[in-house]
Amino acid sequence: PEPLPSGDVLPLSYDCDSGAYLDVTIDNARRTATVRERGLSPVTLPDRSGGGGELNYVGRGYALTGSGNTVTWQRPGMPPQFCRIF
Repeated sequence: PEPLPSGDVLPLSYDCDSGAYLDVTIDNARRTATVRERGLSPVTLPDRSGGGGELNYVGRGYALTGSGNTVTWQRPGMPPQFCRIF
């Protein structure tokens, strides 16, 4: 997998198998990811990766994990969604 571009704020967009679209903003300075799923309230999650190359933002039953090009998104009580960058 290719490394993620560096920079303090990184906007990413994902297309999920469920038909959902995610707009994700990675804030490296604050070590957070804000996930916007159309029609739902945005969720800001803390970085739990420990500085590794993988994405691992988890909190309050939400989880955004993966390599950057492909991620798994999970909301509380919902099955995980496999998503690809576009």
